[in-house]
Amino acid sequence: MTSRRSTGTEDLSAVGNVFSGTAWSGNGVDIANVSSARAQAEGNCVGDGTPTTLPVDLLAACPDAAQPAADLGALPAASAPPGVSFLKVAAPPTQPGLADVGAPARVLPARVALPDRAAIALPSQDLLGDRARR
Repeated sequence: MTSRRSTGTEDLSAVGNVFSGTAWSGNGVDIANVSSARAQAEGNCVGDGTPTTLPVDLLAACPDAAQPAADLGALPAASAPPGVSFLKVAAPPTQPGLADVGAPARVLPARVALPDRAAIALPSQDLLGDRARR
């Protein structure tokens, strides 16, 4: 019997995404494609900037062909920031203004108005930098 690590996204292909208006800096890898052969990524492109990708030729075929995938083991190791793990933080107390969480879900309107993306400014790279632990 062999075991296989499942990511839970085998049937969800990343197709036709365009990344734009993004600050590509200070990341080990900006965009990684770890899709399985069953759900290959295709037509994902970058509108501006030069992100670091995994695999390095990820965007070479954009937007016309299936894109190469990297093995999960190729992703850089993540390091947890100092402090208490979010897994060990106690749940917050009941919130007085929060609706009954056990109530049936509300129905969405037939059409949802999306915000004007051009009206939303990207914050400066030093936002909250004075609070960073060094």
